[in-house]
Amino acid sequence: MADFSDFRMQYAAEIQEGSFAGTLLPVPEEPGEALRMLAACESGTRSAAVRSAADERAGSGAGLRQGYLLLADSDRILQLALMERLPSVGWRHGGNCAETFHGAGYIIEEPGELETDSYIKIWQRMTGRPWTILQTQRSIVRELTLQDLDALYDLYRDPEARRFLPPLSEDRGLEREQLRAYIRQIYGLYGFGYWAVTDRTGRLIGRAGFEAWQKGKPYISCGYVMAPEVRGQGLATEVVGAILDYGHSSLGFERIGIETEASNTASVRLCRRLGLQAAGRISCSGREALLFLS
Repeated sequence: MADFSDFRMQYAAEIQEGSFAGTLLPVPEEPGEALRMLAACESGTRSAAVRSAADERAGSGAGLRQGYLLLADSDRILQLALMERLPSVGWRHGGNCAETFHGAGYIIEEPGELETDSYIKIWQRMTGRPWTILQTQRSIVRELTLQDLDALYDLYRDPEARRFLPPLSEDRGLEREQLRAYIRQIYGLYGFGYWAVTDRTGRLIGRAGFEAWQKGKPYISCGYVMAPEVRGQGLATEVVGAILDYGHSSLGFERIGIETEASNTASVRLCRRLGLQAAGRISCSGREALLFLS
């Protein structure tokens, strides 16, 4: 299997001929699956090239399941690829500045400078696959999916969780549509939000992350809820600590706040255990809460 440096060399050599440049990139979150990068420019047998990619995708008998991401340098190639339902991005360079790439979710100017992970994340976003945000010793934090809905209802049904958090809607159809919109709009626009926390087997054991809409706050709000069967094992501290580190180092957040009611003694202990600074009392959703800052 070629590594990403091979793809760059193939890309540089073959794109000038109007052909595809392909290599397999393993998808870490999905063992046995790989992403094949393809590139096409406005010369050569454009239609045949894109259609052959779609045909290969449909009939591939290789050992690895293959996904495809096409870099198209013209509107015509992009539209043809989108008609073939081939995940595609626009590729802008010095020779095609007039191209508008209508319908492209992403436009790339320097393909060789993007890291492997960036291409995989673009492909995952375009094909509805959740991003893996981080991993700890005992857990995985990833984006929510519609398949998590039943587990979320179980999570929020717990009496202790209901003491401090609003319940999910009694209308599951409405909640499903709200989750669908959240995945599309919040993850798609911000790149962060509240995520699923799973154990190493993939079982959902919590929900944690950052509030995307900050309502003028001078800090980014962080929240979490863990399933009752994993409480008292240090998992919340492990997960929230990793998420705070991710917010500071990867998302560039300067100040992160955890708002918790004084009666939520477990959450207060967690904040102190993680070394957060007590910053007084605030009003949160009409209720008095303690604020801890990281």
